[in-house]
Amino acid sequence: MIEVDGIYHTYEEKYLLDLARDKDLQGYNLTILRFTEQQVKMDMINVLRAINAHIAKYIGEQNL
Repeated sequence: MIEVDGIYHTYEEKYLLDLARDKDLQGYNLTILRFTEQQVKMDMINVLRAINAHIAKYIGEQNL
Protein backbone atom coordinates (compact mmCIF):
# COMPACT_ATOMS: atom_id res chain seq x y z
CA MET A 1 0.00 0.00 0.00
CA ILE A 2 1.11 3.51 -0.68
CA GLU A 3 -0.03 6.23 1.67
CA VAL A 4 0.53 9.95 1.35
CA ASP A 5 0.42 11.68 4.73
CA GLY A 6 -0.75 15.26 4.93
CA ILE A 7 0.01 17.80 7.63
CA TYR A 8 -2.56 16.32 10.04
CA HIS A 9 -0.42 13.17 10.32
CA THR A 10 2.00 15.10 12.52
CA TYR A 11 -0.54 15.17 15.35
CA GLU A 12 0.11 12.51 17.98
CA GLU A 13 -3.48 11.20 17.96
CA LYS A 14 -3.42 10.62 14.19
CA TYR A 15 0.07 9.14 14.40
CA LEU A 16 -1.06 6.59 17.00
CA LEU A 17 -4.11 5.69 14.90
CA ASP A 18 -1.82 5.20 11.89
CA LEU A 19 0.44 2.88 13.91
CA ALA A 20 -2.52 0.74 14.96
CA ARG A 21 -3.88 0.65 11.40
CA ASP A 22 -0.45 -0.28 10.01
CA LYS A 23 -0.18 -3.14 12.48
CA ASP A 24 -3.59 -4.46 11.40
CA LEU A 25 -2.67 -4.23 7.72
CA GLN A 26 0.65 -5.99 8.30
CA GLY A 27 -1.41 -8.85 9.73
CA TYR A 28 -2.69 -9.31 6.17
CA ASN A 29 0.92 -9.40 4.93
CA LEU A 30 0.62 -5.90 3.43
CA THR A 31 3.49 -3.43 3.37
CA ILE A 32 2.76 0.24 3.81
CA LEU A 33 4.97 2.70 1.97
CA ARG A 34 4.51 6.13 3.51
CA PHE A 35 5.40 9.43 1.95
CA THR A 36 4.65 12.93 3.09
CA GLU A 37 2.55 15.20 0.96
CA GLN A 38 5.60 17.44 0.62
CA GLN A 39 7.75 14.55 -0.68
CA VAL A 40 5.16 13.80 -3.35
CA LYS A 41 4.87 17.45 -4.37
CA MET A 42 8.55 18.37 -4.25
CA ASP A 43 10.49 15.14 -4.83
CA MET A 44 8.37 12.83 -6.97
CA ILE A 45 11.44 11.30 -8.65
CA ASN A 46 12.70 9.87 -5.36
CA VAL A 47 9.21 8.79 -4.32
CA LEU A 48 8.96 6.80 -7.55
CA ARG A 49 12.45 5.40 -7.03
CA ALA A 50 11.47 4.18 -3.57
CA ILE A 51 8.32 2.54 -4.95
CA ASN A 52 10.30 0.91 -7.77
CA ALA A 53 12.92 -0.34 -5.30
CA HIS A 54 10.23 -1.91 -3.14
CA ILE A 55 8.64 -3.61 -6.16
CA ALA A 56 12.02 -4.94 -7.32
CA LYS A 57 12.74 -6.30 -3.84
CA TYR A 58 9.30 -7.91 -3.65
CA ILE A 59 9.67 -9.55 -7.07
CA GLY A 60 13.15 -10.81 -6.12
CA GLU A 61 11.80 -12.36 -2.92
CA GLN A 62 9.00 -14.08 -4.85
CA ASN A 63 11.53 -15.72 -7.18
CA LEU A 64 13.52 -17.37 -4.36
